[in-house]
Amino acid sequence: MVFRRACDRWSPGSPGCGCKPCWHSLSQRMTSLNRADVSDARGSFVALKGHFMKLVARLLGRLLSNIATLVILSAISFALLNFKGPQEIAMSSLGREASADQIEAFVKDHHLGDPTALRFLSWSLGVINGDFGTTIVTGQPVIDIIAPRVTRSIILATVGALIGIASGVLIGTLLARRFGSPTDLRLTSALLLLASVPEFLVALMIYSVFSVWLEWIPAQSSFAFAFGNSSDRAVAYILPALSIALIILPHISRVTRATMSEAFKSQYVMSAKLRGLPEHKVVWQHALINCATPIMGAVGLSLVYAFSGAVAIEYLFNFPGVGALLVESIGSGELFTTMSLLLVFGVLVAFTNIAVDVGTYFLNPRVRFSK
Repeated sequence: MVFRRACDRWSPGSPGCGCKPCWHSLSQRMTSLNRADVSDARGSFVALKGHFMKLVARLLGRLLSNIATLVILSAISFALLNFKGPQEIAMSSLGREASADQIEAFVKDHHLGDPTALRFLSWSLGVINGDFGTTIVTGQPVIDIIAPRVTRSIILATVGALIGIASGVLIGTLLARRFGSPTDLRLTSALLLLASVPEFLVALMIYSVFSVWLEWIPAQSSFAFAFGNSSDRAVAYILPALSIALIILPHISRVTRATMSEAFKSQYVMSAKLRGLPEHKVVWQHALINCATPIMGAVGLSLVYAFSGAVAIEYLFNFPGVGALLVESIGSGELFTTMSLLLVFGVLVAFTNIAVDVGTYFLNPRVRFSK
């Protein structure tokens, strides 16, 4: 836009002398600036709206795929749990000494003779309405039995995963800064050795050191939750959470070490150092943020492994979570309890995958701006 000269006393860059032509020229310039600001704000809003709609579409697609996966896996699990037949399920619940009349009455009362597909459909509709069924032996609602145990297991897996992830990222970053040094080689070998140890053996070593040898922490967690106070319950989380942290720590450390060592050789890190930025800003604000995508992938796998690995660890430490309940329900033929626990595991895994996907979307601009 070309502005006319306001008056003889007007000079470029000045608002004018206050006469009417100068005020007119000033208003023209202000109108042009306001239009530019509005145009920039409108462009930013359109871009933000586009990112939001893209994120919603991405989440909706992941949600639908996870729901389909849960339905398929639930159907397969239900069919496998019913593979041994109604009479054998009844004998698993009543015992081998049960008579034929008792078995027949049990099968009839619990509709075990109905087609498997019909029973699965009935159970699925009940789950949608919040009814997970009742236990076969006691007749209690399944939700009342699994709710407190699921809460404890989620807390345990989350605490253990947070400790393992934070420690793994820190150790991996320190090893990447000393890449190729004797300290790096020794600790990397130790991490590989720890990663090859089975999870139950890691928990057994933790139990032997802290409960048997040092006698610092009791290992029987069920007594703390049954008869102890809040501090006793908090202590009962320590050993299982430490076991979960040690199980997932090697994977996080190795992924962080590999990605960060490459990042320290990149041009953007060298440019940050040449600009005189402090070392901690170069590491945490430039190198680590560009390694977020592979680390987030490792975090997602570690969280899934924490939820699944907690089953064996809980059973070893006698922790009153879903681990011991899952083993007991499978052994006693508690179909609805087993299916509900497996469904909870599936939902936790699906939620973890979606959360990792959202984190990757915000941390990685290539994912955010890809078409």
